[in-house]
Amino acid sequence: MGFIILVRHAITQPQPGVSPHAWSLTDEGREKAQSLAERLHCFRASRILSSDEPKALETAQLLAGHLGSLAVTPHEALRETHRTSAPFYRDVESFKRAIRNAMQHPQKKAYGDETFQAAQDRFARAIGELVDSDDDETVIVVSHGTVLALYIASLTGLDAFSLWELLDMPSYAVVSLPDLEVREICFSLG
Repeated sequence: MGFIILVRHAITQPQPGVSPHAWSLTDEGREKAQSLAERLHCFRASRILSSDEPKALETAQLLAGHLGSLAVTPHEALRETHRTSAPFYRDVESFKRAIRNAMQHPQKKAYGDETFQAAQDRFARAIGELVDSDDDETVIVVSHGTVLALYIASLTGLDAFSLWELLDMPSYAVVSLPDLEVREICFSLG
């Protein structure tokens, strides 16, 4: 039996005026990625797929270096919900309200440029292709908090917003193959 290890990227620094799709890791984020690699070592992953956004790719590359020079393959379908048109919230509570609203109305473009349902479907198709390719392999998939919370909620029946609030940067979930059963969620390395 193989596993998919779903990883939320490490810590970023929000930058007003810069799309969140372009943010990169902080120094602390790079350190946390190393700690995450130590946690994931026991799974003996054979490769890493990553969102093609800088923060996810950098996390994936750091993991790959610490886990034995694994290949990292960028995959556009693993991106966060498309949100270039979404406003930048300086107030965390306002940002949380916007995410909660979009999760409560996933068929509406309530936050950004695609519906949250479309983002979840896009991500699920990418994971489905992975499952179809080989269910004896363990693969790490590095992505983003919102789309991961939506996907994990679809597998477990848990509330997506509650999951999203708990997923630290970085965090991970272990999903068994081929049944796509969530076996473990590590909300925080702390």
